[in-house]
Amino acid sequence: MPAMELTPTILRRLRKVLLAISPAVIGIVAGEACAATANTNLGVTLTISAQCVVAGGAVAFGPQGVLSSIIDSNGSFSVTCTSGTPYSIGLDQGLFGLLVSARKMRSSTTGAEVSYALYLDAARTLNWGNLIGSLLSNTGTGDTQTINVYGRILPQATPAAASDYTDTVTISVSY
Repeated sequence: MPAMELTPTILRRLRKVLLAISPAVIGIVAGEACAATANTNLGVTLTISAQCVVAGGAVAFGPQGVLSSIIDSNGSFSVTCTSGTPYSIGLDQGLFGLLVSARKMRSSTTGAEVSYALYLDAARTLNWGNLIGSLLSNTGTGDTQTINVYGRILPQATPAAASDYTDTVTISVSY
């Protein structure tokens, strides 16, 4: 067989072919150098602990005049507890009340007070406090649960000066 003459054009083409296939050849050689594989497991864990998160709300009685009749209002707040977590909710006496059965709103300008109550039930027969027997008990679902609060102002002497009356009641969630 006669020898083929390697012209500059043939050499350029041969060079392009070698450059194109060299990464594949290097990969094959490298793969042969790493012919064994070692495996193990990576453990991934998470522990969900019992937890509750509470978000405040409000009970607003709105604008009123003379306090000569019962004034009812409803409000709500939310609780989110891990699924299956039993919890109980208590409400304290607020900033100005002496007892949970004697809550008071106070005017920041005059210092005058208006008595009110918060209840567990819409019939307003169960005073909502922070001791056993006056708590709301439930079980977490993992979803946000809306908790209703039922407020009432009984007829009483109307403070002399028109003003805004407020109180802050602490919501305690035990789980």
